[in-house]
Amino acid sequence: MTTTQFLPDGGRRTVWSGTEGIEELIRAFYVRYDKPIFWTETSVSGPVEDRLQWLEDSLGLVHRLRSEGLPLVGYTWWPLFSLLDWAYREGRSPRRITCGIWVCTTSSRTVKGVSFGSRRP
Repeated sequence: MTTTQFLPDGGRRTVWSGTEGIEELIRAFYVRYDKPIFWTETSVSGPVEDRLQWLEDSLGLVHRLRSEGLPLVGYTWWPLFSLLDWAYREGRSPRRITCGIWVCTTSSRTVKGVSFGSRRP
């Protein structure tokens, strides 16, 4: 899992805590609210191999927590495709972030038995 840490000097930095970080949050939310949990909008940017690893790791966590009886009722990988970031809100040019489960290129490839590619009209 990644999140943004806001620094005392006004700066920001990205912090990675993997499945351990999201597990800690899920368990804390469940203890605090005693309600079922729906994990929304998870993904990771980078090469297909990194995204597939996060998909495998995060779904492994889902299966483990559910097998322990924690009511994790949903999981959403978002976005399906690469996206433009929200930089335009701060007056900067948006950049393409490659974090979708579907690769937005003109070629197809297969990684770990899963085919990724796109079709262009």
